[in-house]
Amino acid sequence: MSPQPSPYWHGREEGRNAKGQKTIRELSKSPVRVLVTADQYKLGLEVTDGRGTGRHAIPPIPYQVSSWMLGGRCSFLDSDPLGGPLVQSSGESSSSTPQASASAQSPEQKSDSLNLYDEELIRRWSEVTCFTMDDRHEVFPMWQVTVPGLALNQPFLKHGLLALAAMHIRYTSPLPLQTKYLDLASQHQDRALEGYIPQLQDITPENYHALFAFSALLLAIQYSFISVLDGEIDSHKYVAEVISVFEYVIGATVIAFEGEVWLRQGGMKPLMERGTEPQSILPELIEDPRTVLGSLLSYLRHLDEKPGPSSETETTANMPIYVRSIEMLTNAFPTEDSERRMLDDMIGWPHYVGADLVRLLRAQDQMALVILAHYGVALDAFTDIWWLEGVGARLVHGIARMLPVEFIPLVQWPLDKVSTGASMKHMYII
Repeated sequence: MSPQPSPYWHGREEGRNAKGQKTIRELSKSPVRVLVTADQYKLGLEVTDGRGTGRHAIPPIPYQVSSWMLGGRCSFLDSDPLGGPLVQSSGESSSSTPQASASAQSPEQKSDSLNLYDEELIRRWSEVTCFTMDDRHEVFPMWQVTVPGLALNQPFLKHGLLALAAMHIRYTSPLPLQTKYLDLASQHQDRALEGYIPQLQDITPENYHALFAFSALLLAIQYSFISVLDGEIDSHKYVAEVISVFEYVIGATVIAFEGEVWLRQGGMKPLMERGTEPQSILPELIEDPRTVLGSLLSYLRHLDEKPGPSSETETTANMPIYVRSIEMLTNAFPTEDSERRMLDDMIGWPHYVGADLVRLLRAQDQMALVILAHYGVALDAFTDIWWLEGVGARLVHGIARMLPVEFIPLVQWPLDKVSTGASMKHMYII
């Protein structure tokens, strides 16, 4: 997914401030003039004007303004909320900075080495990565402006943004550099979780939006790590990694429930906006998934009507979970309405199904794994989103290796789909 050009700016000018530090400003066509101060405009971002003076911070953050459109720099690049430096300003490009190394370094040295790359990573986030978080254009400003604004006062969210940006750079880097950016991403993710987990014990109006933003960001981060797992990893471990993402989805739901009123009144509101609650849309699907999911439901109902051995009796007991899982899964597949956006429904499927399916998957319930294989087809159709590339196909193949031979016919369609590749991808609007 490529970022959409902003209608507000059309160029960039580089220079030096009075201290000899490199500055960058966008040449703007917007009503907001460059080199403004926050006393003149209630921009809601902590900004430094082009002369290196006049830092201000005024909430709230408006969706329509990005830091680059202000003709200055977002101070997210200049200072940690706790007071430490994030970027060593210099005239050199980020490509000339020494590679971070974990060997023979004190914790302080590791921190300094890690911080050397922050400017490169946040630029990647604001110019490219933020546009890969959703398939709805109206959500882009939230990820480009609102979420980095929240990160000014929440270091765990800052580290989460930098972790995903590092993984994105890794994705587009030549092989010799991939290990470097994977290491950077891992370090930022470790720091993000260190700050995120304790705050879950005390959710307040002050930290709620940042917690919810990170819970949404965490899905992309985890999938990006899964997408680069060693090809030799055991199938059981690979499937378990995907299931762990489902638990993060459910965790995000808990956070949303804790402060739904705050969420609907704040900058993360776009993530809560949905026209209708998901329900079975099987009759509306295009022919291929409609036929396959319909046949799977018919197979389950047949088992329910004619229970047999003890294993089938257990299947019957779990029937409501299976049926609801398939009905909700219909939302992750294309309908005749070619304009329908499905990424949120696909990512949110574990939430709509609930923890019962996750419990069955953790127990390696065979029918639950069959349903998960069909979900893998939906994942695979979104491989234009870099952090999902290869995840769906490997999930389907991993499940096929885990299932007894008598269950293979039930996953033949998923296997065929991920093997042929592009047969469904063109039906998704990315």
